[in-house]
Amino acid sequence: MLTRYITKFNTICRLLVVGLLVYPTPVFADETTDYERISDTGQNTTNIIFNYGGSSWNRLDIHSGQCGSNNQAVHYNMQNLDDQTITITFPENTITTAGFLSGCVNDPYPVTWTYSDGTTETINYAAQSNEDVSTMYEIVTKTITDKYITSVAIEYDDYVIIDDIYWTYATTPTTTTSSTTTTTTTTPTTTSTTTTTTTTTTTTTTTTTTTTVPPTTTTTLNTETIERNNNQAETGIYETNAERKVREYEEEQERIREEEARREEEERKAEEERIAAELEAQRLYEEEQERLRKEEEERLRLEEEVRIQAEIEAQIAYEKELARIEAEEEARIQAELEETILQNVDLEELSDEELEEVQVLIDAIQEIQEQDLEQYEVEEEVFVLDIPEIIIIETEQEDLDEKEDTEPIKEIFEEDEIVDIITDEQEDVGGTDYERPLEELPEEEQLEVIAEVEEKIQVVEITEDTTEEEIVEAVEALPVEEKIEVVKEVAKVSVQNLDKATEETKQIVQAVVVEVTKPETVAELSEIEKEVVAEVLGVEETNDVVIIAEQSVKDETIATAVEEYVERAVENADVKDYGIENVIVEVGVEQFLDDPIGQLTDIDLSDVVLSDIGSDMPEAVKTQAAKTVVPVIIVGQIIATPITRRF
Repeated sequence: MLTRYITKFNTICRLLVVGLLVYPTPVFADETTDYERISDTGQNTTNIIFNYGGSSWNRLDIHSGQCGSNNQAVHYNMQNLDDQTITITFPENTITTAGFLSGCVNDPYPVTWTYSDGTTETINYAAQSNEDVSTMYEIVTKTITDKYITSVAIEYDDYVIIDDIYWTYATTPTTTTSSTTTTTTTTPTTTSTTTTTTTTTTTTTTTTTTTTVPPTTTTTLNTETIERNNNQAETGIYETNAERKVREYEEEQERIREEEARREEEERKAEEERIAAELEAQRLYEEEQERLRKEEEERLRLEEEVRIQAEIEAQIAYEKELARIEAEEEARIQAELEETILQNVDLEELSDEELEEVQVLIDAIQEIQEQDLEQYEVEEEVFVLDIPEIIIIETEQEDLDEKEDTEPIKEIFEEDEIVDIITDEQEDVGGTDYERPLEELPEEEQLEVIAEVEEKIQVVEITEDTTEEEIVEAVEALPVEEKIEVVKEVAKVSVQNLDKATEETKQIVQAVVVEVTKPETVAELSEIEKEVVAEVLGVEETNDVVIIAEQSVKDETIATAVEEYVERAVENADVKDYGIENVIVEVGVEQFLDDPIGQLTDIDLSDVVLSDIGSDMPEAVKTQAAKTVVPVIIVGQIIATPITRRF
């Protein structure tokens, strides 16, 4: 009974031992980490292989702690070109983890890992911040399972450094094999256990009569292996705690970068959408404004076309009506002439030249009638012209001595035919560089300025008994320079403002004006001095001064105007820009009103051309004189026609 229990116990023990031997127990391989730190000689310290892809590179120690490097490092893409790739091939074929320092990277860059099964994996890294150059680097790492890392390729777009390259690979440990053999009947049993790194084969032979326990082999694992085993069980990645910490830090940094990139991308898209919306709104607004502008332009254009068309039609109608009225007026005048002056003249017998003269007479009468004579007014003066008979004298070319009497034609002017003459509005002749705006000053200051000018122009000693003739003689004796100085002082305040000066001052200025407008005096003046004289006379052109000087000798009207200029200018102090041209016209009109018939009959119109009237007159006088002189000349043309007046 006991023997049977012992036999069963032995059988159980043998089965337990066999079971322990048969069960596969994993045996872990050792791992080694190598580093490639460029030596001081610039050579590799390991069998690692660099392929620089044809780009510029060097091995230098110039950063002194910048970009994560404190010693020799690989300086790559020193020409700062785009798309430059450096490839690092590792010397072992069982690498599970690898990494390197990448520093001074200003642009995003991709890192491509190549594995033992021929596959690749590319990871994109962001540009590094250059705010602090000492921290401008990152540790690029990669850990893989089920295959191994063979190489890594990095593509850069700028000048970078690479340093502290490392890789971790597995080494195969020593395998222990044990066996026991007996001489009894045996049944061989073989158990084979294989892992990814080692193979352990244990062989044992057992008998039914003998129990043998094979020796046990125990492998002591180091701390890093234990850490890797624990981390693999926990995270599925075979790594040490330090490597895990680095990996998790890099993953966190990568997550932060991706999150930041995602946020920046969202902000960028939001900003682009905002800008696009604003641009679209602006475009729509501008299109609307352009549409409204074109509509407004089209509306204004149509209105302008309608207005212009209406004006053209009105002008055409006006011209037609005017032509009709003129034709009727010409017919009426011609009929009146045929009934009066030409009643005994056969128009069909007149030559072309004589018919032209008749037409000129008709045009002259028509032009006189078109003048607005109501604007001229002379109070309390009535001109009654008693012209009892006007006889037309016709001269035959064959016999100049024969004269044919005609029926006398009487023209009687009614007593109520009054010519009204009103002085035209004075024209602007411009300001003066010397004129002070006295009208803007208080009364006291105006008097002070006039007193200063009076004091400076007292070139003649005046007493209570001094006569105007004596003043004139004294001024005539003055040198031209002193006369010009007087003119300059007067120009500062203008002649019209001398209404506040004494009579003696006015007489001195009048005498000086007469002197400086004499031809011999003007001939001695410089251009600047002529400008001063022109300022005093109220004309714009220095040539007007020369014309006035020359015409004052020939023309009594201009001579009188010069002699009375200061007196009349002072009397018209309230008239804006009153000048010599106003005085010339006034004197001419007064002479015409004093003796209108004499003025008209004394005109020699044999060589008169209306377009040449005033060619020898100062520019400032032409406009003032034209309104009065042209009607006078037309009347003179009528009187100068071949008619005889009997009084």
